[in-house]
Amino acid sequence: MFDTMRKVFGPIAVTIIIGAISLVFVFFGIYSPRSTGGRGEGALAATVNGDAITMQEFQRSYQQRTEMYSNMMKGKLDPNILKQLRVGEQVVEELIRGKLVLQEARRYGLTIADAEVREKIQEMPYFKAKDGSFDVARYEGVLSANRYSPATFEDMIREDLMRSRVSEFMRGRAKVSEKEVENQYLAEEDRRQVDYVVLNAESAKKMIYVSDSDVDSALKDATGLTAAKAHYERTKMTYMKPAPKGVVKKGAVEKPVFLPFEDVKKKVALDMLREKRGEEAQKINKELSAQLLEKAKASPDQLRSFAKTKGLEVKTTAKFNRLNNFVAGIGEMSELVDDAFKDGSPLSMGPKLYDANRTFAVVLNLKTFKPDLAELDKQRAKIAETTLNRKTEEMYQRWMSDLRKQAKVTINKQISEVAAAEPDSGPAAPMDAE
Repeated sequence: MFDTMRKVFGPIAVTIIIGAISLVFVFFGIYSPRSTGGRGEGALAATVNGDAITMQEFQRSYQQRTEMYSNMMKGKLDPNILKQLRVGEQVVEELIRGKLVLQEARRYGLTIADAEVREKIQEMPYFKAKDGSFDVARYEGVLSANRYSPATFEDMIREDLMRSRVSEFMRGRAKVSEKEVENQYLAEEDRRQVDYVVLNAESAKKMIYVSDSDVDSALKDATGLTAAKAHYERTKMTYMKPAPKGVVKKGAVEKPVFLPFEDVKKKVALDMLREKRGEEAQKINKELSAQLLEKAKASPDQLRSFAKTKGLEVKTTAKFNRLNNFVAGIGEMSELVDDAFKDGSPLSMGPKLYDANRTFAVVLNLKTFKPDLAELDKQRAKIAETTLNRKTEEMYQRWMSDLRKQAKVTINKQISEVAAAEPDSGPAAPMDAE
């Protein structure tokens, strides 16, 4: 939750975070933890330089995070996803970092007055009566339903405001020069564009021959059907029904409708068998990319004709700059980006074949788009703000990294399992030094 504040920086972020806390109360339902079996009051999730993070704090944060994922997935939250994402470890690490920020804030002598805390709480729309006034009874009722005392909740708000004060302090230390603004503009607006044919795992799959009898064999017994169904669930977005024709309201998001497994099981089995033959796909791509390069060296027309016979297409990228290594349509390819911006670029001499992350790309026809310096003044304020935010975030991350390395932290080894543990699962594991 606090990562958002760190990245955005400023008073608006505080309002968003505090509003999010209220949303948890009002819309996520009443927090009703199970019997904790030794993980309740007094149990610790971690300590940070001697300051405790209680299991209750961890459980609340964990529940808020899982509710967020559940809402994103429309209530169909697979517990295995939480394990894969290591949600428990994420949550406790955020709590540790939040504690470190508070410790530093106190070391700097930063304080939050009681009146400021009261004012912030009274601004929250979720505690207001219909006439817009702050409703004390509603405030106390919501806190009670969620097992918070007013003192505990007010401490949470005070801590959030303290973190914001630290963010403002760090923002005040970051400076952006006119030269930095100009360099940032030049880096963003100096762009390149290339033509390309890309070969990846998906393109190779289509070239792997799988017979009808192979498909039938894959589906003939329970084991094969189970494997095909698992592949279907994992790659379900591949088997969506086409969107209905007609007028769609602006801003509307159509709920995806998937073709039933029984209707597409042969296609699923075919895709599954092709995917299993990954090494064959890589060999096909390597050989074909060399052939494509030879055609590109002969002429762009020969490349287009040959690519078409293989079910491929020569495309043109969107304009890209040197600030990241990703080129839309091709993917992550740092060598290509480096070449595109070199003086005397090899791409200005002719086509070149790139190989990165099991993706091959034949690239040609480098085009250069230089920045329009007349536009710099129009964008100067916006670029300065963006650059300041980036520098502040970088400064924050370096500072936080140093604090984390120097901190004396202990973490419950089984923290990932605590939130999902059954009531009778026994006491938490002993604390160990990280």
